[in-house]
Amino acid sequence: MILLLLVIVGGIYFLMQKANSILKTPFKNKEITQIEIQATDTLCRFEKIDNKWELVSPVKYPMDTMLFSRFFDGLSKLEIGQIVSSRKERHQEFEVAENGIKITAWTGKTPFTFILGKQSPDFINSYLRFPDKNEVYFADGVTKWMVNRSSDEWRDSYILAFNPQELSKLIVKDKEIICTDTLWTCNNKPANKDKMNDAKNTFSNLRADGFSKEPFQSDFTIKLFLSSGDRILNIGKKINDKYQLTLDTNPTVFLISDLKIQKLNDIIFPPKPEPKPKVKSVPIKASNIKVKK
Repeated sequence: MILLLLVIVGGIYFLMQKANSILKTPFKNKEITQIEIQATDTLCRFEKIDNKWELVSPVKYPMDTMLFSRFFDGLSKLEIGQIVSSRKERHQEFEVAENGIKITAWTGKTPFTFILGKQSPDFINSYLRFPDKNEVYFADGVTKWMVNRSSDEWRDSYILAFNPQELSKLIVKDKEIICTDTLWTCNNKPANKDKMNDAKNTFSNLRADGFSKEPFQSDFTIKLFLSSGDRILNIGKKINDKYQLTLDTNPTVFLISDLKIQKLNDIIFPPKPEPKPKVKSVPIKASNIKVKK
């Protein structure tokens, strides 16, 4: 109840402050060609190349288009409202000090830079400050959670994507898992259908749980037989509960959770049923019954 009241009061305060302000839209009718985000100790740079946005630094790699589109849509609609404070000593309070998240967008050769702070009392809008200026503004369009990411978090995490019905066989090390109609077998022995369907759904929509910078050496392979073309996953060493992985068509060294590999292990090496506990026989002692004569 108290939290709800604070949200309402904060929202009313924000709207009252914003109502009298003249909002500025710095990107209106302009084309953004480059963006830099200094956050989480990493400077990420994005460029529009051949009408398509790409992550070009610190690593050149396809982006998570959903995350970037959400941020870019907010940036292109950025509105800057009324001044909240002009006191430098309050910059840390609003999280807009020099160590805050710095965003620079270029429209042609013209850069537009601002420091993005924490969310305002309505939990939707943010605080914003221009470098070398003390004034802190209300801002609408971009929030901190959109941009406070490492370069790996901006990268497209998809490894494999295919229709689960395409998969007819897997070879894991020397074990063959084959589907005949709806029957799955592992080395000619019936395989658990529910576990196989779970594994099939996982590998048909396989996403990385991180990226590895350590040298890669394959330990074993998983070969997927698909109607659209076979794929080979090379599995490397285990690092902090994640396995290194490369795809035969992609040299990127991904990290995937050991839980995903365990789904196949459960099929290949099904856990043995626990033996039923032995029922101990309890000796029945004769009662001391006195018989009246």
